[in-house]
Amino acid sequence: MLENEEWFMIRDLYTQGFSIRAISKKTGFDRRTISKYLNNTSLPESKKRAKKASNRSFLFGCLEL
Repeated sequence: MLENEEWFMIRDLYTQGFSIRAISKKTGFDRRTISKYLNNTSLPESKKRAKKASNRSFLFGCLEL
């Protein structure tokens, strides 16, 4: 995921008239990534991942057998 500064830089370069390909070469990000973030109207937010369920109860159940 891009940092806030990178998102602002991409938006700024685009408003200055740089093409998506030129921004891609300048920043090193893929053209699809540049397009995706230019289509967003607000800052991207990181998504929290759900924690995986613990296998602890399963293991203790197996040990009791």
